Amino acid sequence: MTSIVGKKKKLLLNYVEIDMAWKNFVESDWKVVKNYDYRWSFIKTEYKALQEKLHELTANSQMLKRIQGEPEIDRRELGRYPLSSNHLYGYVANNPQMRLEKWGPDVYKPIPLPTIYKLIK
Repeated sequence: MTSIVGKKKKLLLNYVEIDMAWKNFVESDWKVVKNYDYRWSFIKTEYKALQEKLHELTANSQMLKRIQGEPEIDRRELGRYPLSSNHLYGYVANNPQMRLEKWGPDVYKPIPLPTIYKLIK
């Protein structure tokens, strides 16, 4: 086993030294764990405050209420399948309830901005 001291490598031949090096490593690791809360607890309090603000904002958000509202129940019915080779081809497309234009002819058209926003020209 080798130990690095400065730029030189020191060979540990004694099992007592190896054991002491391991104990020092474990002890230093425990010191880091104990000192973490002392040194970095301010980060935990900041994140807790940010999380409380986020919960408060999400509870009052109208947009999230609209998005996370009750899901729309699909009440369309397929009915009987026509007698064809695969029993599906063209059947759903001819049904007016199954048209893809449910949201209008241009799905990719942007929604207008609310009146509180103004575009700078």
